[in-house]
This record gives sequence, structure tokens and C-alpha cells, in this order.
Amino acid sequence: MLSRLRVNTTLFALPPEHQKHQLGRSRKYGDKMGNATTLANEFHERATTYSVNLYGKQRDVLAFDNIMMLKTLKCAVRVVWIYRRSQWVALFTTDLDLTVEQIIEYYGARWKIEAGFKEIKQEIGSSKAKLETTMPLPIISTSA
Repeated sequence: MLSRLRVNTTLFALPPEHQKHQLGRSRKYGDKMGNATTLANEFHERATTYSVNLYGKQRDVLAFDNIMMLKTLKCAVRVVWIYRRSQWVALFTTDLDLTVEQIIEYYGARWKIEAGFKEIKQEIGSSKAKLETTMPLPIISTSA
């Protein structure tokens, strides 16, 4: 799974290792790290520049990644904060083997595909057909 992270999503550290003689079950999540916004501001100083093939050109992107836990998915995810001039975007993936460059390229390619679908719909006129099918049906009374 590869998607954009909401700015108010709370992220957690990885759970600590289970101690040999510890009572009770091991923890599922580590300490609460904060939401995506506070972490974006915190990690901005430690971001590095990556060279990525994005939208048909080789571009330099300032990004930082970290492996964290999401309670909504109940698993570890790799979160990548991408910093632009005045704003940032956080992406996450459940595939921990992907590199930062691959995550950014795959997400960029996803939007090219979506734009292609929209263009195809306009060419064949299915966008108008969709509007016609979503209109409510008239209510016909069967009682006489």
C-alpha cells in the first residue's frame, strides 16, 4: 500500500523488544511520537536531497524517511516527508523494502495514471453518463 498521510495522523515509535523475564504481553506500539505536522517540522532539519525521476524529468527532492507504527493499520510503515518551498507532503507505505526514491516515483506515477483516466473519460463521454446514472429515480406510487 502506498498513500498520502493525513496531517493529523498520530504516529508511534516501533515497540520495544520483549524482555526475557518481563511479565505480561509485549507492547504492540512504542511511545507516541506526535502527529505528522509536528514531526514534519521536527525532521525538516535532518532531510536530505534525493535525485528522483519525477514527471519525466530528473528532479532534486528534499525528503526525510522514518519507520513508524500506525494504529489505523496496526503495522509498521515507512513514512516519507517531502519538503517543498513552503509546504510538505507525507507519504507512507507498508512495503518497508522500498527506497525513498521509489516511493516518490511510484506516487508521482500514480497521478499520471489518474490524469490519463480522466482524459479517457472525457474522450468517450462517460463522465456525462455517470452524472445521468447518479440522479435519483422518481418515486412511483403503486397504491391506487
